[in-house]
Amino acid sequence: MNCDSLNILGRIVPVKIGETDDGNCGEYHKKAITIIDGLSDEDFMVTLLHEGGHAFFDRIGLTGHIHSTTEEVIVEGFATWITENFDIRFKNEGGRG
Repeated sequence: MNCDSLNILGRIVPVKIGETDDGNCGEYHKKAITIIDGLSDEDFMVTLLHEGGHAFFDRIGLTGHIHSTTEEVIVEGFATWITENFDIRFKNEGGRG
């Protein structure tokens, strides 16, 4: 899979491979997504959707207006539901690397 950015309602959110501050598989911080290296394609997609969910919440102004635990449950549940039921391909699929 190849993804160097996500378009979140008109805002381009960079996606990079690197270390996270908290040791999780991914993080959304300072308007960017970081995902650790070495994940399977499925785990990469779940993580990308999860962190993209945080970017979406930030974009629509909900971050900080709902409890962080509630936000985590929503974005994790949504990411899992999508990957359990759909075969997602990027519009510019070129292989993650």
